[in-house]
Amino acid sequence: MEHLFVRYYLTLSAVRPPTFLSLPPGQVEKILSVHIPALQPPSSADMEVAPIVQAAALLGVGLLFAGTAQRRMAEILLSSLPGKAGDIRTREAYSFSAGT
Repeated sequence: MEHLFVRYYLTLSAVRPPTFLSLPPGQVEKILSVHIPALQPPSSADMEVAPIVQAAALLGVGLLFAGTAQRRMAEILLSSLPGKAGDIRTREAYSFSAGT
């Protein structure tokens, strides 16, 4: 099931503009940001999201904002990369999606 989310999120973010789904501007960002803890408000409830789905959402947001020079979004995405203390699968998934 997780692989379907990965494929869906990457397709949404890679196709510009996503006219085949007739999504309004900003809707893809909202869909993807639900799965990135760094883009959630502090008062939001924690969701159990698979690391590969989080990595796909992170990569999708990166694709959406590629070339836009939005420093705030770049800082948020970089801050979401786990440090040494994170789970090894989470670190690998996030590092792969960040291109490192």
